[in-house]
Amino acid sequence: MDDKSGDRLARTRAIMRWALAALFVTAGVAHLAVPDILLTITPDWVPFARQVIFVTGLCESPARAALVTAAVALLGRHRAGALCAVRMAG
Repeated sequence: MDDKSGDRLARTRAIMRWALAALFVTAGVAHLAVPDILLTITPDWVPFARQVIFVTGLCESPARAALVTAAVALLGRHRAGALCAVRMAG
């Protein structure tokens, strides 16, 4: 791959990371601001649905930070997701 292709790929990846982070912002705000709307689409078998919606809204903050912050990404995007999974399970 030549330098031009590598630069284009890096730029495309950066744009996609920022776009996904923007979606996480929107979803996180929705989870925290209007959980009643999300409750209408949450299956009945989900225990503590309101709390799950709240926690998943909070978990989107480290996820979007990991997408756009090199230092957080280097520490591990997977750690942010694992931390949220552990908190939800516990």
